[in-house]
Amino acid sequence: MAKGKKKSSSADNNIEAYRHEADKRKNAVPVGLASYDTVKPKPKKYEYDPHLDPQLVWAGKAEHASFEVPTVSLHIHENIAPEAIIRSIATFK
Repeated sequence: MAKGKKKSSSADNNIEAYRHEADKRKNAVPVGLASYDTVKPKPKKYEYDPHLDPQLVWAGKAEHASFEVPTVSLHIHENIAPEAIIRSIATFK
């Protein structure tokens, strides 16, 4: 058989309310209810395109699709004698 409801006494109905009359803050947390656990800030997420060269991105040159390089003949930069080329080919055979 089911038991009937228990009558609660007036001693069980004591409700305590924290009042902060002198406090000017609207949301004053009671000392007993405050916790010391702090929420760690979430790390920020930055977008990165691995297909871009980081040196170009940092230099601000990523927006340029192409750039011009003056073409200079090879013989100006390096002194290569035709005889040296022929000798290297002849020794390769």
